[in-house]
Amino acid sequence: MRHMSRVQWYVIVTYIAILGSSWFHAGPIFAVFSTIAGLLYCSWVARSSGTLPIIRRAIAWFTIGIILNFAFSFLPTAWHPPELDTVVNLTITGFFILTARTFAKQINWSTIRRLPLLYVDGILLFGMTFVFGYTVVLRYIPDFARSPIELVGMSGFALSFIAQLFFFFLLYTTSLHSTSHRLLIRSMLLFIFAIFGYYTFFIRDQLDIASWFFPLYPVSLYGLLQYYRKTHSPEASERWTISYLPYLSLLIVVGGISYAPIPSTIYWSSLIGLFSLFFVRQFFSERQNTRLLRELSLSENELMQRVNEKTERLELRKEEYRRLFLNHPYPIVRMDANGHEKAMNPIAEQYFPAGQLPDQLMEQIVPISWQVTPIEHQLMQLDDGRAFEVTVISIPHEHDFYIILADRTHALTEERMLRSLGYQDALTGLTNRRYFEEVLSNELPHWQEGSLLFIDLDGFKDINDQFGHDAGDFVLQETARRLEADLQESEMAARLGGDEFIVFLNRNRAGTIHYAESILQRLNEVFLYQAQTMHVTPSIGIARYPEDGTTTSLLLIRADEAMYTVKQEDKNAYRFK
Repeated sequence: MRHMSRVQWYVIVTYIAILGSSWFHAGPIFAVFSTIAGLLYCSWVARSSGTLPIIRRAIAWFTIGIILNFAFSFLPTAWHPPELDTVVNLTITGFFILTARTFAKQINWSTIRRLPLLYVDGILLFGMTFVFGYTVVLRYIPDFARSPIELVGMSGFALSFIAQLFFFFLLYTTSLHSTSHRLLIRSMLLFIFAIFGYYTFFIRDQLDIASWFFPLYPVSLYGLLQYYRKTHSPEASERWTISYLPYLSLLIVVGGISYAPIPSTIYWSSLIGLFSLFFVRQFFSERQNTRLLRELSLSENELMQRVNEKTERLELRKEEYRRLFLNHPYPIVRMDANGHEKAMNPIAEQYFPAGQLPDQLMEQIVPISWQVTPIEHQLMQLDDGRAFEVTVISIPHEHDFYIILADRTHALTEERMLRSLGYQDALTGLTNRRYFEEVLSNELPHWQEGSLLFIDLDGFKDINDQFGHDAGDFVLQETARRLEADLQESEMAARLGGDEFIVFLNRNRAGTIHYAESILQRLNEVFLYQAQTMHVTPSIGIARYPEDGTTTSLLLIRADEAMYTVKQEDKNAYRFK
């Protein structure tokens, strides 16, 4: 916006000043000086900014050529012969060649096979511009030139300008369709307008009118350098947004040459050439339309084939789902988002004869169905002892979901049995040493004090020898029952093996003594088995936590040592370590 405001102010002030000075016949002089100032400013901006180097050099050459032409125009004709004017105009010719080269490099020539119609449009625009230029300017050059050298120079000037036009229109039709390239389009169209306007009146010796086009040079060049400071390489596009321009320009050119006094040879050759180009354009347009229709037909056929394939896969998947639903070995229930049952597979009807899930199961399923991501597993147990692993699967594009109930009742029962075998003494029902040590190791750090009792039965071997092993097993089972009789909730007893037992009490020393004396009394009571009376006595060793040890293994060693002391001395007693 800052640069545009400078351009606008330059145009407004310049043309107001030219119009005002025209009353004093000084309009051309003011136009010359304002143009020189604008060109010098463009050259300074080009050197101080990041403009493309070739564009920076082209603008410098153009500025030098215009300034020298203006300077020579104020001198007598003898001071600037045609040879010198021709040399000076080589700088402007160089500007045309450099810009044409820049445009040619930007054209994506590899697209000519894919987009021939766009290139034909560019050639048409160039051809009609050339015919228009010939009509109003070029055909007067031989009469205007003062010498053969100047004729050659002016012809080179015209040919380089034609080359610039040619490559610009090719670039314009094939690449410049986005808003980021509008600055280049506006700048070049303004420059072409200024060139044609100036030379149209210059060769007719109407310098007052021709001078009005001078200030447009710096405006167009300023836009050119600003564009090449921002954008260097437009990409080829397939958007045909300018197809109407060749037809519009043809009407203008045909109308112009029809009323302009030009030789009939030029007139008919121009018409034949232009209309030939239009026939070529129609040929490529027809080919392009045929290709597009063929591609459209192929796309439709491919799309239809894809739709049919997806439909077949969908039908196959529906059939697979139906078979899976009916023949799945687990109960499956289809439910809606409100928790209402919509269908059950045959195995589910066998599990739930009432035709609906138990209320207890529904109360657990509905909440997780609201939170399901796509699949969620959760184990649910019922009061009747059954257990199910629940899988919730949402149905895509629907609010329903499937509930798959895998019966885990038998597996959980076996798991509990295996766990009990791993942690329980099979004969007495007490925990075994492994479980006792595992639990005690985890609980000890949380307790302030406690006692570990190591109990060995005196005379147990005699019972086995006298009454048999069944009687011995009875004594062990009864001993376990008597040991557990006075235990509190946080305390536990275990069988080490044979006739050895261990007990851990979460009590102080006095509480431990009370329990030990109670056990002595209980185990001294007779054991009655099949009308036979049997007697055993306990030897009890006690280790205190944490005085005698802070680990399970250390407490067992200390309690075993205390029990061994009782065993060696008087038996049927207890002793602290």
